[in-house]
Amino acid sequence: MARRFGWTGGNPGWWNWPGLVSVGFGTIGVLWFWFVHMSKVIALEALVLQFTPDYLVTDGPYRYSRNPMYVAVLIIWFGWAVFYGSCLVLVAGFSWWLLLSFVLIPREEHGLEARHGEYYRQYSKSVPRWY
Repeated sequence: MARRFGWTGGNPGWWNWPGLVSVGFGTIGVLWFWFVHMSKVIALEALVLQFTPDYLVTDGPYRYSRNPMYVAVLIIWFGWAVFYGSCLVLVAGFSWWLLLSFVLIPREEHGLEARHGEYYRQYSKSVPRWY
């Protein structure tokens, strides 16, 4: 079993508890993303699962980040790492960030640029990838 930093007697220490705040904010971010994304799908009256969608969402959390779902999930990973005091969870979250940054997001961005052209290029210039 991996060591849990901050935990004593099977209970989290005082500095582990703020990790749950991070988990809460990340969960709110996931729900916000889901609500905005599904609103767009409902407005288009079609749910078609595809790697590069026919539509581009630029409102809601997409005003602040081109990847709000990934940001929210990484915030959740960080929160669990703090709560559990686990270096393994932190390394797993960092591994996800690496995979997202260097494999998945570039692939998605290439597909979005190919499908939406100048509209996506302007959007990507005005909205950061991560914030």
